[in-house]
Amino acid sequence: MRRQKLAVLIALATMALAMVAASALAEEPGLAPLFGSTADDRERVALWNECRPMSFVVDYHNHELDNRTVPTLEDIETAVRRRLVIARLHSSRMIDALEGGAGLQVSVSVGGPRYSVDIYYVREVWEPVTEVWTYASTFNVGSIGIHVGAANSIVSNVSEQTDRFIEEYLRVNADACR
Repeated sequence: MRRQKLAVLIALATMALAMVAASALAEEPGLAPLFGSTADDRERVALWNECRPMSFVVDYHNHELDNRTVPTLEDIETAVRRRLVIARLHSSRMIDALEGGAGLQVSVSVGGPRYSVDIYYVREVWEPVTEVWTYASTFNVGSIGIHVGAANSIVSNVSEQTDRFIEEYLRVNADACR
């Protein structure tokens, strides 16, 4: 379990570094065309995937002592899967996500009455400093809230954030998703 947590921390740190490097390079005038020189270009870099199916993984941290007041991992997975299926973007085969070079990481954390929901679009990107392809979060949506003992409010928020992602993804990939 400790190794697994360490691996997740290393992966998240790597994604953060890649995002910082991409951000810094995008600010560099001579390199701006690589990352898009307009808002539309940057959105396309962040979300373009030719409307390929994607899988997802849920990272759920429940710090509640009374598990009756919070959703289960399955509740969260079902909410995300349902939204992706409706949008015709879901694939249960991990190989589809790997071939498409992208997927979703859904992070939900509950502690006391507070919770957070974050959805990261993780895709394969070129990291110019080390000159390797790696995975990094290129787009995210999220929110925080208070659940006051109602598991359905957390699941509802997961659905809302998934819908926000899907709306932006379909807008950017509109031509390919027809």
